[in-house]
Amino acid sequence: MPKTIITRNPQKPLFMRSAEEFRLKTQPFGSLSELSLNERGLWFAEMSMYCHLALEQFEKLMAEMGWSIVANFQGQHAVVYLLESKTDFVVVIRGSGEHDWDEIQKEDRSKAGLSETVGKVNRLFKTDSDAIWPHIEKGLESNRKPLWFCGYSVGGALASICAQRSLLSYIRSEPEEVHTFGSPRVGDKKYVSHVELKHYRWVNNNDYVCRLPFPISGYRHSGVEMYLNRLGELATIPIWRKMIDRGLGFLGGLFKGKLDHLEDHEIVQYVERIFALVRKENRPRNPSSVNQATSQGSDVASSDSEPMSTLDRKQTSAMHA
Repeated sequence: MPKTIITRNPQKPLFMRSAEEFRLKTQPFGSLSELSLNERGLWFAEMSMYCHLALEQFEKLMAEMGWSIVANFQGQHAVVYLLESKTDFVVVIRGSGEHDWDEIQKEDRSKAGLSETVGKVNRLFKTDSDAIWPHIEKGLESNRKPLWFCGYSVGGALASICAQRSLLSYIRSEPEEVHTFGSPRVGDKKYVSHVELKHYRWVNNNDYVCRLPFPISGYRHSGVEMYLNRLGELATIPIWRKMIDRGLGFLGGLFKGKLDHLEDHEIVQYVERIFALVRKENRPRNPSSVNQATSQGSDVASSDSEPMSTLDRKQTSAMHA
């Protein structure tokens, strides 16, 4: 499981940063399917962040992690990367950030475009997915490895659309899972419920983009919501409690001099919060036994050190086997 040292509110945008500014904790161990759901969420969140770097910097990080970029291409509002390791194949889509959010917010279902299946999809997202899908489809023709999709913001919306198309395509590859971060709604109820797709839709508390276009326009979300509350905890709560949680999160942001709706949409925030989940998930349950093992010269970390992830434990076991 890779770890990134991240500076809150970086002084320069991601595309201007270098690979050396990010420190990876470990190389991925085995296949993505061997990770827990939260660990996969972190991995895909990091990929959705790293793909905003310049191509040569992104390639450096991928090589360090044991992955290669087999293809990349650009649409009007998106950049697509096809990544491959010894065990897996990933499609990560980056939105260009040039969308007019006011236009997306105001668009209702009457202006939506007909989908390739049933129902309607946001016409702006459909135009973008129509441009990039033929290239993705061609890139997946020879793939026989487990396939995964991920993306952030507009990239998440396009990733969910293209993942659905892969289920209906002539290609043999079918997505294992889709992970999106801060994704807006993409289609109406008929469209989002037409296919069965393992879609984990990560939502960070007050992330405003996740609320667009508004439900009154006829659009709906798809997938399983992975809601991160104001404390960074993964929570399944009714809508009224979520509204209270968001209100408290907003007030807390104002107290710190920050606009929560905007900061919660940053991909850096998603990575930080999901990484905290993984740390908690992999924390040793019996600190006293860990301390005892440490005092006896074991390689196990002490309770006040950084806990080992599932990947760390597997690698340690392999080293001593």
